[in-house]
Amino acid sequence: MKTRTNIIISLSTLALSATLLSGNAAASDDCKMIEINASGESAGAVARFRKKRAERRAKNSWENYVIEHYGKKYADIDDAKSYKVVFSLNAKGNTVATVYGQPCVG
Repeated sequence: MKTRTNIIISLSTLALSATLLSGNAAASDDCKMIEINASGESAGAVARFRKKRAERRAKNSWENYVIEHYGKKYADIDDAKSYKVVFSLNAKGNTVATVYGQPCVG
């Protein structure tokens, strides 16, 4: 009798865990279908600082765009799906960072 009770409890716990996990998976996969890109640029003497500043400006631009169009819950760049940063130079030789990513809820 005790073994049968333990099996029933184990199966109930397993079913509950699977339900909770599937709920979390669905919640974390709440992403917009569109990929947003935003750019920021920077000029200056030290290349390392130009790159960081351009990336920071691009991320801020991306987050501000997402807040404006989809709301604050989607605006964390760290939660974005397919997130990447691409660096280039513009015609004046300034560093340009372009951030790509699908807005997601964290």
